[in-house]
Amino acid sequence: MLTQPFFPVMISTDKYEKNEELCTEVLDYCIDLSNQRKNDVATGWISSSTFNTLDMLDILKEEKFKDLNEWVFKTASVHGNLMGYPKLKPRSGWFNVYYKYDFQEFHSHSMHHVSCIYFLKSNPEKDARVFFASPIYDLPTKPQPNENNALTWDKVIYTPSQGTLIVFPSWLRHCVERQESDGPRISVAYNFDLCS
Repeated sequence: MLTQPFFPVMISTDKYEKNEELCTEVLDYCIDLSNQRKNDVATGWISSSTFNTLDMLDILKEEKFKDLNEWVFKTASVHGNLMGYPKLKPRSGWFNVYYKYDFQEFHSHSMHHVSCIYFLKSNPEKDARVFFASPIYDLPTKPQPNENNALTWDKVIYTPSQGTLIVFPSWLRHCVERQESDGPRISVAYNFDLCS
């Protein structure tokens, strides 16, 4: 019998070597902005206490994020090539600040092609993890998960390792579990579109 793994979902990770330097430059800025503007942003999310700058501040235009943005763009482009998206353009970038009991419900960025999550400030031992749901989660009868066969898994979990970037197809559903430590846990997110 010939069995082949067609249509795999590809998720890439990479480590940004300048994260400590970046934290020195932007950490206080992110925290201060989240404290000043927490009530200004109508998120439309169930998790309405979780602060994000989506539709408020585009970090693609912020000089202090320039080096990170360029590195993320290069990394996302490599992943995009693997997915069959040879030319990507950055569409949006924002940051999220999680304090105790904050979370992010399952969602996708399906209007885009490639998305990223970058862990700017996080503790992998204590802070909330990111869950990616298998695209077969909606089937009435799901396959029995087998830990030795990733094609049967119903979810993949990433711990928030500071300085790590996760790149994934934008249609892939994901969430952030409830933050149980005081935080702040700060992540940066990006969307990329295929150039026409």
